[in-house]
Amino acid sequence: MSAAHPGIRPRRSRRLRDRLAGGPSLPRSTGRPCCRWPGDRRRSSRLCAGLPFALLPALVACGQALAAPPPFDARYGLWLDDERVGEVRLSLVPATGGLEYRAVTRPAGWLAALRRERIEERSRLETAGGDLRPRSYSYRRRSLTGSREARVRFDWQEHRAYNTVGGKTWAMVIPEGTMDKLSVQLAVMDDLARGALTAGYPVADGGWLKQYRYQALGEEQTTTPAGTFRTVRLSRRRTPGAAPEWLWCAPELAWLPVRVRRTVDHDGAEGRIWEMRLEAVDGLPASPP
Repeated sequence: MSAAHPGIRPRRSRRLRDRLAGGPSLPRSTGRPCCRWPGDRRRSSRLCAGLPFALLPALVACGQALAAPPPFDARYGLWLDDERVGEVRLSLVPATGGLEYRAVTRPAGWLAALRRERIEERSRLETAGGDLRPRSYSYRRRSLTGSREARVRFDWQEHRAYNTVGGKTWAMVIPEGTMDKLSVQLAVMDDLARGALTAGYPVADGGWLKQYRYQALGEEQTTTPAGTFRTVRLSRRRTPGAAPEWLWCAPELAWLPVRVRRTVDHDGAEGRIWEMRLEAVDGLPASPP
């Protein structure tokens, strides 16, 4: 990898060029940003019910600040130890006034027969004075046994985020640069493209303002069903003392994560390994040059 190893730096004001759908491809190893986020204080889901889809925000965590790559469509397999049990699809598409980032998760294999569920997350991003920031976030889970929905609406004039769950709405004050837990992934990708990670990223998550923190651990060759990539390995903690998640981000794919790993307890089993592995991608190089 020709890019320098990304370090951790304090958050500083960034003036990034706005780049929406249709722009030129992200240049490799130059560290040049493609769009910018507002403000200078940005410090900082699940597959089916019962599956650890905190991996999804993490994944999309490999990409937090938005060094907006061109529109893309990426497909991942979700693995429990050595068995493929689910599928995740991430896509970045143009939308009126900005972009939309989507994540759709479904069970696969034997789990599909037991859980006919679908989880969909959407983050709508708008431009404001050349800046790109979240306008809304939605979460929807549908299954044979019921459904669950949650929404977050960002009001940047009042600097508030309005959370709606189960028909109830409440507001919280947010600093400039706050993101939702899906778009934060794109922000991390931006920081990696510029060769540095922000100390922390404020994220409106579950009705609370949380600080997502990342640490660069080193460079590795990572093999997935989509190919072998040169990557930078990151650890992420969403709360102090929480077990870390690991992400492998590839500069050849605009720093898209190609692998996400987490060890969790599930249904009484200790230390089971959940992984998301890239299987295919359109709109970005499918394999390293």
